[in-house]
Amino acid sequence: MFHHVIQILVWANFGIAILDSAQLATPSDKIKTVVILAQAEENYSNQVNSSVQYIFQYAFDSSNYGQDGDIRVHSHCDINQSPELPVMFVVRQKQSVQSWQLPQVSKSASGITYYKSSRTLCSDAGDDEEGQTQLVFVTVSAATLENVTFSLNLTIEKSFVMTLGKSYTTTVSPPSPQFYRFAFSKADNISFPISLSSRYVLLEVFSEDLTCMTVSVQNSTCPVFDEESNVQFEGYWQTMSKKAGMTLNRDNFPLGFFVVFVMHSDDSRCASHEKRLLSLYDRTKGVRFSINEKISYMEYIGAIFGLIAIFLFFYILAITIAFVHCCRAVSAIPFPVDDILPASDIPDVTEGTSFETGEDSTRELPAIASGSGITNRRTNATTAVTDSESTHWLADSDSSLDETEIDMLEDARREKDIYRTTTTLCVSALARKNPRVLAKKSQLYLWTLITVAIFYSIPVLQLVFTYQNVLHSTGNTDLCYYNYLCAHPLWILSDFNHVYSNIGYIMLGFLFLFLVYRRDRMHQKLVLQNAEIENYGIPRHFGLFYAMGLALIMEGILSACYHVCPNGSNFQFDTCFMYVISSMCILKIYQTRHPDINASAYATFTALAFVVLIGVLGVMVDNIYFWGFFTTLHVLVCFFLSFQIYYLGRWRLDCGLFRRVYGRWKNDCLASPLSCLRPLYIDRMILLIFANAANWTIAGYGIYEQSSDFASHLLVIFMSNLFIYTLFYIVMKLTHSEKILFQPLSYIILTFIFWSLGLWIFLQKSTSWQMSPAESRTFNRECLILRFYDTHDIWHVISSIGLFVWYMVLLTLDDDLMSVSRDKIAVF
Repeated sequence: MFHHVIQILVWANFGIAILDSAQLATPSDKIKTVVILAQAEENYSNQVNSSVQYIFQYAFDSSNYGQDGDIRVHSHCDINQSPELPVMFVVRQKQSVQSWQLPQVSKSASGITYYKSSRTLCSDAGDDEEGQTQLVFVTVSAATLENVTFSLNLTIEKSFVMTLGKSYTTTVSPPSPQFYRFAFSKADNISFPISLSSRYVLLEVFSEDLTCMTVSVQNSTCPVFDEESNVQFEGYWQTMSKKAGMTLNRDNFPLGFFVVFVMHSDDSRCASHEKRLLSLYDRTKGVRFSINEKISYMEYIGAIFGLIAIFLFFYILAITIAFVHCCRAVSAIPFPVDDILPASDIPDVTEGTSFETGEDSTRELPAIASGSGITNRRTNATTAVTDSESTHWLADSDSSLDETEIDMLEDARREKDIYRTTTTLCVSALARKNPRVLAKKSQLYLWTLITVAIFYSIPVLQLVFTYQNVLHSTGNTDLCYYNYLCAHPLWILSDFNHVYSNIGYIMLGFLFLFLVYRRDRMHQKLVLQNAEIENYGIPRHFGLFYAMGLALIMEGILSACYHVCPNGSNFQFDTCFMYVISSMCILKIYQTRHPDINASAYATFTALAFVVLIGVLGVMVDNIYFWGFFTTLHVLVCFFLSFQIYYLGRWRLDCGLFRRVYGRWKNDCLASPLSCLRPLYIDRMILLIFANAANWTIAGYGIYEQSSDFASHLLVIFMSNLFIYTLFYIVMKLTHSEKILFQPLSYIILTFIFWSLGLWIFLQKSTSWQMSPAESRTFNRECLILRFYDTHDIWHVISSIGLFVWYMVLLTLDDDLMSVSRDKIAVF
């Protein structure tokens, strides 16, 4: 029905054109029609005006052009003819009508005028049966009173029907589009799954120049939409500069399909906004194209299960190493619990000690080492209480207890200043709060992250699958930035391999959760056997580790969502949980030796929510004002965090800040000229100098470059700070004569190897949503592994392993301190 309506409209337009030409003629003139029985491959040249028109009648059968050929009409007019009074060419066939005019003026701002045109005639996939004659009528008319010279020639296209694996070349220009037919072999019409290789084919198109055109794939039925104004009305289409590719399913094209090439009048559709081209020359484009078979069913299955086998190998390897190492470590840990007073030997200081004066009203307490190095009796008594209570907290403390119940006391505030501002600080000074309260606080990271993940991921899934449905319903493949030369469909997914290759994040995330859970259970058993273990090693709070494992899983899920239809609008889905991962890792490193003053889950995720908001603004508002605002905010946050880290939270941001700084600096200078230049906490100062230098460099580069990929700029900030802090932590361990055992050392080496390899592979990009879709496809690459995975798939695999071994570094890095008393573990 749709085709009949189009035919009626074309015939109506043709009739109106004839009437208009008759009205332009003088009343005494009559239109003379000349009918010519024409022959193919013969050139006809005549003159036409408003009083005469020509009808060329051609008769063809399959013996003229064979099964692989079709008819192409070549037309030309006088170069002196005005575009305002063009020559009209109308071609009538059995079931279709085509028309065009010469001269033809380009619709672009360049206004190029074309005096030549050629069109391939459409014939349905059944009109070329043996012995059937096809009649073609070409009518040539004009509305001008003066004679206009024209020429007409119908030729036979010998290579109109394409075959698998064969390469073809053609030339395209705006007035001369091209299209070819491909038909699936009838022998391949099998529904058995092993015929998957015949159900999908890959169309590949290449060109040496950057001029813009559209590649369209339409059902093998007439009419063919081969004009710039209507090429998007049917089938699947994509703009092209140097490369194009489409994976096509037999089920969508049971009768085969036409491959249509339409040249644009300018390059605005193919060039990004900042690089728009305006062509002022005769636009022609040489094209090389082919249709190749996709991978077989068995290759498809082999690629899927091969990737699972890789990560199962890591499961087996990681679990084996963890079990063997943990068994050795647990059995070899010598806890000198005799050095600590049992609970029965500790005096009741709550009744006999005055906390105002620090004096003991009954007897002198035995000296117990404190992290701050303070040796007065008041501090010793406080430490004794802390050690005594630590043996009973797990059994007696209420889960509703909050650290604010202690922090609100004024003397506790003074104790914080004493413990946290001393130059020789140890872990015991920053692990004074109830460990069960801190464990509950640490678990909040996991539960908050679960809530955020659920509410964030559900709308994301809905959005990306809506994108995918829109692609299939409109045929606009420019909507998604795929690597079309290595995109394997499955079900509704057009690019299943890039979605599936994220399975590594999910599998290794669950593996890490299992390893953390096992460590958590082992620690709980050891504490039940001997509660004094709580006074040794780094305080063990596993909530952040659980949150890290879940963040790795969510990174895989959201990265897969992004690759359902990758583009600039949803790139934040791919990076959002990388912000979470880097934040969790930084917090975990800081928590190991600062458990009492680590940021809360609420504050952390509030800050991350603000980061995501900034990321969205960076995508929507990409100008110098936004970059100026963000750079200023970045530097101010660096200053704030520097003070917070340097003074361990023991400073106040108020109106008297500068007065206090000046007073301290003045007193130091009066005491010694070098005192005002020498930092009180050298190790923290070194960290903050490097961190601030790196952040200021990134901020300066960002405002200078003003990249459209703001999400990646944010990610660079987070990952750079994580790398600096991890490197600083490892270096400080070594400078404090702490050991790095074989297992964490192995993970450190593997982290370096996988991240170095991964970053190199990541730079071998196969798409870029920062460019136009046509420009992005110039980076498209063939599959590298198993004819299924490309460089970006390999990046997913390598980066997931890199993140996992990085996690294992953080999980095992301080295993050497398990038998070291906390008052001997330095804080840095």
